[in-house]
Amino acid sequence: MVLYLRNKRNKDIVEIELNVETDENKKFVECSCAIDVTGYSKLLLSTPELNQQVLIQEFDDLSEIRGWMWERYFAVKKNTALEYDGVLSEVRVWLKLLAEKYELNVVED
Repeated sequence: MVLYLRNKRNKDIVEIELNVETDENKKFVECSCAIDVTGYSKLLLSTPELNQQVLIQEFDDLSEIRGWMWERYFAVKKNTALEYDGVLSEVRVWLKLLAEKYELNVVED
C-alpha cells in the first residue's frame, strides 16, 4: 500500500510505501518514505517562522519511518506478515496527526 500526504492542490509532499516482503520463505513488513522536495519546501516556507523548526523535526522523524518501525514498533515483537495491519494502523495515525496540523490530506492507494 502507498500512503501520501498531499496539499490542498493534491500535490505530493510525502509518499510512504508499506508492504509485505518475502526473504528465504519468511514474510515480513517493510516500509519506505520519500519526501518530495518541492512540496515539502513550499509547506516549510508557508509555515510561520516560529513553527518551522517543529515542522522540520516532524518531517525528519517521518523520513526515518523505517528506523522507527524496526527500532520501536518491532523492539518488543517479531516482524512477521501478521504485523502488517498493526504497522499500517500506526502509520495512518501518524499521518493523520500531521495532516490535521498542517492542513494536508492523507491519500491511500
